[in-house]
Parts: sequence; C-alpha cells; structure tokens
Amino acid sequence: MLDELLDVFRMASGQDKRRPISLKTIRGEYLYSDIAAEYKPLLPELKRGISTVESLAAVVKEETKRRDNALGSYMTVIFTEKGGVFYPDDKARLDLWTYERCLSQQWQTLLKGLNTETSHLSFIRWLQGLRSSIVGYPDIIREFKKVTFDGKNSVTSQPIIESGAAGKQVSFTLETKNGVTQTEMPASIPLVLPFTRGGTALYSLTIELDVALQDDRVVFRPVVPELESVTEKAIADEVNYFEQELDEVTDLLVLLDY
Repeated sequence: MLDELLDVFRMASGQDKRRPISLKTIRGEYLYSDIAAEYKPLLPELKRGISTVESLAAVVKEETKRRDNALGSYMTVIFTEKGGVFYPDDKARLDLWTYERCLSQQWQTLLKGLNTETSHLSFIRWLQGLRSSIVGYPDIIREFKKVTFDGKNSVTSQPIIESGAAGKQVSFTLETKNGVTQTEMPASIPLVLPFTRGGTALYSLTIELDVALQDDRVVFRPVVPELESVTEKAIADEVNYFEQELDEVTDLLVLLDY
C-alpha cells in the first residue's frame, strides 16, 4: 500500500518540473510540503523512552544484535543532566531511544524543600518525609519537636549557630509563659539516600540550616552546599556503569553533555 501511494506522489511530481515532490536520501525518503515549504520525512521518527541506566544498557545490547552490529558502529549515546539519548543508527537517524532519569522519591522530596523559607511546622513535616534517609532520625526529629512556636511563645533573640559537644547547634532565646529559656536545635542533618528510583547506590549529603528571626517568628531555610558535586558524582557513576556494561561494543560513541 505504501509503495502504491509513493508511486502516486512520484507521478504527481511531474506537475512541478522545478522541484521533485519526493527525495531519496541515506536517511530515508522525504516529501515536499507546500504548507511548510520544505521537505519532511515520509516516515515519522520512531521514538521510545526508558527511565533507568540499566534499561539503557540493555537496549543498546539488544540493538547491536538486531542490527548485526556487534561493535556498535555509527551508534551514539549522549548522557545529559536529565538522562540521555541513544541513536541506534547515525546514518539513517530514523529512530532513537530517550533516557529520562527517574529520581528516587527521597531525592525528589529533598529537592522540594531546599532553598525555600518555611515555618517550623512545615519544616518538621518535610523532615518526616525524609524519615528513611535521615541518619539518627528519632533523635533529630525529637530535637526539632521539643519546641513549639505559637502565640504563647516568642523568640527574643536572633538565632545563631554555635559549635558544641553535640556538633553545630542553632541557639536562640525563647520566651514562654514560664519565663525565658535558651533553646538549641541541630544546625545540620546528615542524609544517606539513593539517587535514582530502584538504584542501589547510596549517596551522603548534609542539610545545613539557615535560621532567621523575621517579624518575631523563626524561619527555616535548608540548603545542601554539596548537592551539585554529589549529583555530578551520581551521574558519573551511571556513565561508568554503562561503559562497563558495554565495554565490548568498542565502536559505540559515548558523549557527555551536562
């Protein structure tokens, strides 16, 4: 059926001697579009998606078998900050695989709460969402829950970070109905969590707190200074895993774009 349609198009091309309606190239056949005033592929690009680096490695291995191309000649994989893309045939470029990295639920929860000012209650709820990744969670959450900020309590000093036997602490003066008391909370929170969903590799991070007094209320702003470097390390580990899995596909071109 497709061949018959192509014959019709080719016959119709005789109506315009200046420009053929179809062109055959190494990347397949193209048809001229009067509306777009350009040639467009006759067959649409076949695009498929995956979400793990393990699946990406499996796809490349399978494509080398299906195409009888054990060395991976004219095959390209490009890793990006968000995932990557695999071109099985750089000559034809009629299909591709997209790799969209799926971050672990804990990593996503971490990112949602970073670099934003939040109340004490919202901060505690965010920490509860990171329960499985916080090292020493019961003790840490207890320290943050021991103080409540409501109409009965007020902070009378700007929070400061001090070093002590228990490590860095956020210290401030809290005035309650029972009087004035010096209160401390952890200034840093250690984490160990996976980067990708289903991933077995774990990465260590530390949440550092920027705590300030604004209009008589304490505002929490969590940050992770080493987040960028750890993210780069996690992506590099993915690339290293992929290259080890495909070490026999010697002509495969692997590029980094992040």
